[in-house]
Amino acid sequence: RDSTIQIAREILGLDVQETDVTVDDFLTADEVFCAGTAVVICPIGRITTDDDSVELCTEMGPMTANFRKILKDIQLERREDVFDWLRPLDLY
Repeated sequence: RDSTIQIAREILGLDVQETDVTVDDFLTADEVFCAGTAVVICPIGRITTDDDSVELCTEMGPMTANFRKILKDIQLERREDVFDWLRPLDLY
């Protein structure tokens, strides 16, 4: 989560607001994604509540794809790590 916030602010110049969201916020958003160590960045395809299940866009949108590309490019050293996230390992 912190990585995507830093990318949004520092690289993409977006105004980031950390706030609680409602189901309606999800349903009216252009794109919705999750971020995490294992999934990196993954679009949310379905929202399920106690009463209902709503399918969102099943495709990765352009903003989600851009976040994923930037993060993966930093991880794979195809883009400069301006955040100093990467650490060399001494294996011997």
